[in-house]
Amino acid sequence: MTRPDDFISMIDQRLGLGDDRARQCISKAAHLIVFGSMSVGLETPHSDLDILCITEEDYTLKSPILDLVCISKNVAADETWRRGELASHIACYGTLLRGSSNWAAGIRLGEEAVTKKERRVRAFLHHLPQSWLGLEECFKVKYATKVRREVQRLILLGRD
Repeated sequence: MTRPDDFISMIDQRLGLGDDRARQCISKAAHLIVFGSMSVGLETPHSDLDILCITEEDYTLKSPILDLVCISKNVAADETWRRGELASHIACYGTLLRGSSNWAAGIRLGEEAVTKKERRVRAFLHHLPQSWLGLEECFKVKYATKVRREVQRLILLGRD
């Protein structure tokens, strides 16, 4: 399992020389949480590093090696966000690097998030038969991976 200090070094490496705004969000974050495969020790050599920053502004950076989600303290306090899939996932599986675990107090998965995930999985499965034969092999692999992940996430949300 990766230690918090190792995550800090990894963040710095993956940011590289660019994106001053991302560095600023990270340095000013009241709460810094790593989530996703690296947080639970299930990463592969191709895994990205997923980070949530609770800071002063909303900002997102997505790259093949880093997925940075910065939300304002107002968003983090909003009931809609706190009842969503991402918040509940991070509260359950995240690794806190900075701040207090109090940020997650009262976060609970809302029925709306489960319903939304169910609709998403149904939509994928509905479009699968008419699309599958026309897809090139590389897209079949991507689509199958996406469907598998969405079904796994739905199971994690407590529905089968």
